[in-house]
Amino acid sequence: MSKKLSDRRIIRFIKWLTAQGAEMLPTTNELEVIRFRCAQGVGVLYRNTKNKNIYNSSPIVTQALNAYLNGSKWAGKGKPTKRTYCSRRKQQLLNRDGDECFYCGQPLGRDVTEEHLVALSQRGPNRLENLVLAHKSCNQKADNLPVIEKVRLREAMRAEVADQ
Repeated sequence: MSKKLSDRRIIRFIKWLTAQGAEMLPTTNELEVIRFRCAQGVGVLYRNTKNKNIYNSSPIVTQALNAYLNGSKWAGKGKPTKRTYCSRRKQQLLNRDGDECFYCGQPLGRDVTEEHLVALSQRGPNRLENLVLAHKSCNQKADNLPVIEKVRLREAMRAEVADQ
């Protein structure tokens, strides 16, 4: 399926998906317009950079988009019933960095959040190379600090843990 959709219609589609119980996921590259998880799995809507047409990666997106455009029922309504502990991206970060908090160095356990080294609010990319795993409380301490301040915070927190 390939067609032109206005940005306004895409925003309405996102709101419709959310109202239907789909979970909106962060996009993984500049070609992705929407990434969502629903009862049938994960769907991705892409935009062709040359002609601005929208195209999708699976029947999940086709069914959802057709249901939205036609006002009909959607078979993918709702989130998946079986959820995994870690997203694929978190698993990649665990494999890359190990199972310890970027800031304090303590084991993460189930208290794990993704931390952007360069904050999204500071135009940091939403890519693996800009992400680390941290405890929620450690992540909140770092807030939107510049990268150099986050590294200083990390050193101070690890020194504090070592002194205990």
